Amino acid sequence: MIILIVSTTSLKAPTKYFQTSTRGILKTQNITAVQAFVSLLQYSDDSQGYVVELIPDDKTNEVTIDYPSEVLDVKMKGSILDILIGHELAKFKAENKDYEIVENRAKQTEAEEEATSDTYTNNVIVRIKLPRAMLLKLLADARSLNLNGGVLQLDNLSLDTFDFQRDLYLSLNHCNFKQATISVGSQTLNLSHTHIGNLTFYGKKAHDTYSETSISEEEGTTIDHLLLKTTVDMTLQYSCYKSIEVQPLGHEPVDIHLRGVKGHCKLK
Repeated sequence: MIILIVSTTSLKAPTKYFQTSTRGILKTQNITAVQAFVSLLQYSDDSQGYVVELIPDDKTNEVTIDYPSEVLDVKMKGSILDILIGHELAKFKAENKDYEIVENRAKQTEAEEEATSDTYTNNVIVRIKLPRAMLLKLLADARSLNLNGGVLQLDNLSLDTFDFQRDLYLSLNHCNFKQATISVGSQTLNLSHTHIGNLTFYGKKAHDTYSETSISEEEGTTIDHLLLKTTVDMTLQYSCYKSIEVQPLGHEPVDIHLRGVKGHCKLK
C-alpha cells in the first residue's frame, strides 16, 4: 500500500504584488478635467485608496503625469485625464485572486508587508505637474475634478484667496493662503506645513452614511483665525490656531474638543 502525501500549501497560487515604486510618465499639453474611479481593495468595489497630487510648475508649458504603472492606468480623452485601475490588477480583482499593493517588494520583509500595504495607507499617488494658471482653472470649475473616493492633494500653492467647496477629501501641503473658505462635505481636510490667515470651514454630516467632516492638522500648520460653521462635533489641535470662533448651523448644540492645550487658555 502506497500513501501519497501532497502539500496543500503548494496548490495555492502565490500572492501577486503590485508595486507603487514602478512609475510611468504621460505628458500632455493641456488638462481641463481629471476623473477617476479606482477600486483597489480586494473585496470591495468602492472607489478609494488613491491620491491625486497637483503641483504647480511654471518652469514648463506642458503637463507631466507621474503614476504607479503596475497599479493604475492613465489615458487622455481630448483634454480630460482618466485614471483607471491597471489591466492586470483589474483581472486579479475580477478573478478573486490574492494580491497586495506595496511600495517596493524587494525592500520589504514578510512582517512589514501587512503594515505598509499601500492599499490602506493612501500611497497610490498620481502626481500631476502643471502650470499654475492651468491648476487654478481646474480648481475654479466644480465639475473638473471627479475623484470618486480619492484624495486631492495640493502642494506648494500660495494665493491671496482660496475657495474650495466640494464633497472631497482635501489635503493641503506647504500651502499659504491669506484667506480661505473651505467645505469638503462630510470628508476630511488635512493640513501639513500650511499657513492660512483667515479660514472659514464648514462641518456637516453625510445624508446616506455615518461619516462627518473632520480636520487633521499635522506639523507646521498655523491658522491665524478659524471661523467654524458646523452642524457636527469637531476636534481641533489647539496649538495650530491663534483664535477660534464657532457658529453652529443646526438647531442642536455642537461639541468642540481641543487637543493639546498648553499654558493659559481663555475660552470665553
